[in-house]
Amino acid sequence: MKANNKQHKAHRGQSLVEVALFFPIFIILLAGADKKLAQEEVWIRQGI
Repeated sequence: MKANNKQHKAHRGQSLVEVALFFPIFIILLAGADKKLAQEEVWIRQGI
């Protein structure tokens, strides 16, 4: 039981590291998509 609990904690720590690594990439992708959408909105308003 104790060994299993330790393993579970280690796995949770690993997933936290993965989230920490992927979060900036996710934010950059979101920001990029947001800018793209904003640019398309500007083009639509200009009638392009």
